[in-house]
Amino acid sequence: MKRGIPREAGNGSTILELDQFLPYLFHLITAGLNNRFLVRLRPNGITVKRWRVLMVIMSKGPRNMTELMRLTLIPQSALSRLIDQMERDRLVVRRLSSKDTRVVEVELTDHGRRMYWRLVPTARAHAEMIAEDLGEEDRALLYSLLRRVLVNLQIDALSGADPAEESNDTIDSARRRTFNAASKRSDDRGKGSKKKGLRSLTTKAGTAYRPLRERSKGKS
Repeated sequence: MKRGIPREAGNGSTILELDQFLPYLFHLITAGLNNRFLVRLRPNGITVKRWRVLMVIMSKGPRNMTELMRLTLIPQSALSRLIDQMERDRLVVRRLSSKDTRVVEVELTDHGRRMYWRLVPTARAHAEMIAEDLGEEDRALLYSLLRRVLVNLQIDALSGADPAEESNDTIDSARRRTFNAASKRSDDRGKGSKKKGLRSLTTKAGTAYRPLRERSKGKS
């Protein structure tokens, strides 16, 4: 006799429903996107991670390894191997930064830039496929919700590494608003005790300085 799956634990909690568990849904989306995109990229000898590096450097300019890790979300060890392979294939080159000769940056070669532009139509078609049946309002809502999820996860890959860009970045602004709101709530909760503490401190300070003021008057 086939036994059914128990829906509740002893404490009354129900099992996690896959279609309601966001991490699982995001995993399905990511896996599906990567698999489809890889099929489109493979004829050009490019993987999804290679495309991510090409896109980030083309968009942000030369970047050091720390910045590339933040912007591509590729772990350090995997990123180092990836850059080695891309350099071997003449897609990128490592050079000393023009701003700081102690820093090594990764930049695209002419071949890397040509590869990027060759793949742009493919990448654009892939991106359009994701939301092809969504109207403009739904797309705007989708982008807004995804950015809020990134803020909740404290992923700042879209916040930009350049100060000029950060001032206009919605993710960074949203993070500041979230931090300020949390700080305000914390301040409001502690406002009463802080005021009491300040009054006490002011009283003690006045008491401590009163004899000094009186001595000063006596001398004058």
